[in-house]
Amino acid sequence: MMKASKLKLFKTPYRKDTHFLLAMSGGVDSCVLFNLFRENNVVFSVAHVNYGLRTSATHDQEFVEQICRRSRVKCYVHTVKSQPEENESVQNWARKIRYDFMHSIIEEHEPEIIVTAHHLDDSLETFFINFTRSTGIAGLLGIGEEEKIWRPLLPFTKEDIVQYAVMNKIDWREDQSNAGTAYLRNQIRWNLIPPLKEIAPNVEQTFLQNIEKWREDYEILQYAVEKKNQKLWKKEGDYKSISIEKVKKLTPQRSWVFHLFRKAGFNHPEEVMKLMNSNTGSEIVSETHRLLKNREQLLLYPLKKKFVNSWEIASADFDDIAEEIPYSFELLDELPDEKLADTVLLDFDKLTFPLKLQSAGSGESFKPAGMGHKSKKISKYLKDQKLSKFDKEKVLILYNANGDTISVANLRADERFAPTEKTKKWLKISQK
Repeated sequence: MMKASKLKLFKTPYRKDTHFLLAMSGGVDSCVLFNLFRENNVVFSVAHVNYGLRTSATHDQEFVEQICRRSRVKCYVHTVKSQPEENESVQNWARKIRYDFMHSIIEEHEPEIIVTAHHLDDSLETFFINFTRSTGIAGLLGIGEEEKIWRPLLPFTKEDIVQYAVMNKIDWREDQSNAGTAYLRNQIRWNLIPPLKEIAPNVEQTFLQNIEKWREDYEILQYAVEKKNQKLWKKEGDYKSISIEKVKKLTPQRSWVFHLFRKAGFNHPEEVMKLMNSNTGSEIVSETHRLLKNREQLLLYPLKKKFVNSWEIASADFDDIAEEIPYSFELLDELPDEKLADTVLLDFDKLTFPLKLQSAGSGESFKPAGMGHKSKKISKYLKDQKLSKFDKEKVLILYNANGDTISVANLRADERFAPTEKTKKWLKISQK
């Protein structure tokens, strides 16, 4: 049983002085793990979340704090003030809060690795939960390891853990919410697994053996997917592009689409396949990325990127402008001999500081140099340049102190600020 196997439990790839952060609810699983850490002289702190959803939540918190005080273990507590939104999964809501809290501790304090007390029964339940959903092979592997998260109890059953707790006289608190069937996990726990055990008494161990084999097969699959990713995806500055024609040639198409876009949060290949056949400019959004149809390509852009920026250029001392500005400014005393691509030249003496650099407003126009003072919408000009939607969003407009448009970044000067034969100083704007 677990007592005889506990030394094996702590054969980890981590350094002996690694500082762990144990997620502790007060239940038997985390209390056993707390005890094992203490017995093996593991350096660790504890994180506890009081969700305020049960009347016993305060007692759970006090119980965990008392154990930590007695053992002189640092305990971080987060008391939740909010409630789940209507129709929001309580378990998903709680999980996000819990992991956000623990990751914030990792970022700000000494602990390096998060530890949770998930066990083999939890992994089996996760398998059946994902079996009822469209998760693909990855979802059928139960609960696995993640970067900076260690789950040392995964090879052990709930029965192993409870027996160890009883044999070692470890106190714990029962979570009454686990006894009901309000949640899908509990329905599987009480209504599906017990009769399954009657048919196959060793179902947990069989599942453990199977997922070890499945993970090996999955690694082979991931290797093939990664090779295909490297071949098909092209880096385009801040985003990546992929040829729609090449994706459509893959067979089976649906499976390849799933694996090519899954890491970006697009878990439903039908949505991506529909996008491939839609009009240019159409897009879909996941929790982490935007996916845009641009002619014969799909463009993938992280949501964390911010398109709208605004800077003020206070004077002609261009060495002091913000490093984040994506353009370089150079003051010239002579007109360059050759025309430079993606570069705008301006009549410096026509500029009035402070200048402003920001995204164009909706419906905004300017007078492109060389068009005889005719106005043109900036959106139409950018469309004529055949820029993708992502690239259009990143283009910034340079404005004079009175608000007049000086240039569309480094692409085209406004006629009013373009150099003439009388120009004595030129301002060159180019892409960094």
